[in-house]
Amino acid sequence: MAIYQRTVGGHVADRVQTMPGSEEDAAYAALAKDPASGWQVVDEPKPKRAARAKGDS
Repeated sequence: MAIYQRTVGGHVADRVQTMPGSEEDAAYAALAKDPASGWQVVDEPKPKRAARAKGDS
């Protein structure tokens, strides 16, 4: 889940965590791409590493 935030004067004014693939996620992603909006992505989901089975080299 991505976390988006908007800052004003060095302070966090809004912070939102969205569900991947939701309409809300698409809307905040578009805002984060526009530098004039003040929104930015502060945390992106990290891909999970596949667990190795015992005995794999």
